[in-house]
Amino acid sequence: PSLVVLTLVASGTLSFVATFWSLPTAFLSGTAAAAGIAFVNSVGNLGGHFGPDLIGRVRTLSGGANEAAFWALAAVALLGAVITLALPRTQKTLQST
Repeated sequence: PSLVVLTLVASGTLSFVATFWSLPTAFLSGTAAAAGIAFVNSVGNLGGHFGPDLIGRVRTLSGGANEAAFWALAAVALLGAVITLALPRTQKTLQST
């Protein structure tokens, strides 16, 4: 059952990738779009650097329990959702060229 759940979580988490990478160029153009893509990439690289360290520290503090590492990942995902929902919603209209 846990493999099925992990598969569903991975497919749900990764299903947004194509839409996500089209956002910077939808709202920005030229050098601003390049800077936006670079910023997103930099934040992703920071997650790739600090994520394994976080999981290692959580497993060390919990005595090697994998469950604690999954709870830590769930907490980070929940924090991201809360931050996203707390941001003010603004609506921009795109001008077609």
